[in-house]
Amino acid sequence: MPRFSLLSGGLTACSIALFLVGCGGGGGGSSSPSPTATSRPTPTATPQVGNCDNSTYQPNYASSGDLRHWTGFPLRIYMEPTDARTRNLTLRGFNQWVTATGNKVRYEIVDTAAAADITVTFDLLTSGNQLGLTTVYFFQGQTTIQRAEIEFFYYPFNSRSDAEDVNQSVAAHEFGHALGIGGHSPSNNDLMFASATGGLEEVTTRDLNTMLTAYCNNFPNRSNNATRQQQGGKLLKHTIS
Repeated sequence: MPRFSLLSGGLTACSIALFLVGCGGGGGGSSSPSPTATSRPTPTATPQVGNCDNSTYQPNYASSGDLRHWTGFPLRIYMEPTDARTRNLTLRGFNQWVTATGNKVRYEIVDTAAAADITVTFDLLTSGNQLGLTTVYFFQGQTTIQRAEIEFFYYPFNSRSDAEDVNQSVAAHEFGHALGIGGHSPSNNDLMFASATGGLEEVTTRDLNTMLTAYCNNFPNRSNNATRQQQGGKLLKHTIS
């Protein structure tokens, strides 16, 4: 789901494509250890007593879009080859969610796209105002994510003084979508606001509480050799653009 540049003045609508698929394939493949989370302050969630619903973890913006979730962590991420600076800032963005959730969100880097839950590709921002695009796949009538794709259209590093910080914020924002936040915050104070606000943005309490609502604060483990959930039927492809 895309993030828009600082020059964007408006938003476009969500689009949902429906198509038929058979059983999806999982994969093995070697993997590297999960990168260490960055040492950023962790927002404090405010859980309320009762069943998990949109009012359990407040404040949040859970009603601003569909919430989905993965069945187990760590997630397996494949990143197409890129330069070290781009790779590192992307991982720092992902790690903002690792830190904010107290390491409940976890991931590992794998060597092939076939072995991945999430695939990541890179390009430079050349025209327009789209900085990132995330697509999640899930079976009709379910909220479990089967796989996800993230495309980044980063600012060239020499295009603006805060390009690296903005690009990292885009990485954190798109990873938030890939983890299950299907909409945008209405507040420009939140990381998951639709437009980039400039500089380095942090995961806020509202961002965190919305993620906790998606998972009911339950981020289960899965064994290292577990494959993705495989089912047949209609697969929904959800992309915000």
